[in-house]
Order: sequence, then C-alpha cells, then structure tokens
Amino acid sequence: MIIGGVSAYFVIDSQNIDTHFIIDGTSISTDDYLDFRLVDSNNESVAGQRVYAELVSSDGESKNYTISSDEKGIVSISDKLDEGNYTISARFEGGDGYKSCEFNDIKISVYKKAVQTTSTSSSSISSDPYYEDGWDDDHQDATPDNPVTVTKPDGDTYTYYGPGHYDYYAGGSHMSGEYYKQRNA
Repeated sequence: MIIGGVSAYFVIDSQNIDTHFIIDGTSISTDDYLDFRLVDSNNESVAGQRVYAELVSSDGESKNYTISSDEKGIVSISDKLDEGNYTISARFEGGDGYKSCEFNDIKISVYKKAVQTTSTSSSSISSDPYYEDGWDDDHQDATPDNPVTVTKPDGDTYTYYGPGHYDYYAGGSHMSGEYYKQRNA
C-alpha cells in the first residue's frame, strides 16, 4: 500500500553550451578587416556557426551580413571599411548544442593607416639622430628576421632590426635590436 508519494521529473539541458563573443579591439585600420570571435563558456572556439551582423556607419548607412565562424571561431566582416565611426551588432541564434548570444551597438573606429614613404633624394629622413646624408638607405627595409648592418662614414656600424631600430644607439626613443625583436615577436 502506498500512502503518499511524490515523484518529480527534471530535465537538465546539458546539450546546450553557453556562448559569447569576444571583440579584441574597437579601433582598426582601413587596411584591416573587422572581426570578432564566437566562443563557448570556456573561451574555446565555436566553428562553423552562422552569425548575423549589422554594421551602421556614422551617417546611418546600414549593411547586414550573414557570416560563418571559421575554425578559430573568427567572424570576419569581408568588406574593407572606410575611415570613420561605426556601430556593430551581432547575434548567434544557437544550434548544434550551443545557446544563443548577441551584442549590440559596439562602437568601432576605423582610421587610415599612415603611409611610410622613402625618399630617393639626398635628403632622406631617418629616426637616427646621427643620420648623415649619403648613408645606405637599405636599412629602411630591415626587419627583425632580416637585419641590415650599415657602416657610417666614420666607421661606426649599426645593425638595424627595423627602420630606426638598431643595436648601436639604445637611448632616447631608440631600442636595442634584441628588445625590438622581442617586442615584435
């Protein structure tokens, strides 16, 4: 004989994992693409998912995007953006065991990247305070992986790891080549 009893039935939704977006920065160059990441609650990439985004320029022009997250969870706006201010909103509607998420009206600033030019005349510009006209301008193409060594007319040598970044003079606004290589690694 059963005098009384209560039974309960609980459904635990263990199949749906929380998700969110990560935006690394709110300022990009006109040379870069605007992107952000779709990740789970452990910040692991959520790949192959459809994300809807809306980008609105400061003059009110709106453009909608439907984008799939790549293998790293990156969602990338495929258009290069003009200089100016924008707001972006995005939503993931969930699916494949993931819960939905969204963000709204994040302000994005797009700036024009400064163009570095080199001069072929004898009045070359260098960040080297001891630069003398007639030096070999090849050091302007130096990189941390491809340093260029230049010998001044007085016999001093400089090893460049980038334009204006060399080992010989490490004071002022200049860095040693090793520091420059580590900073840009």
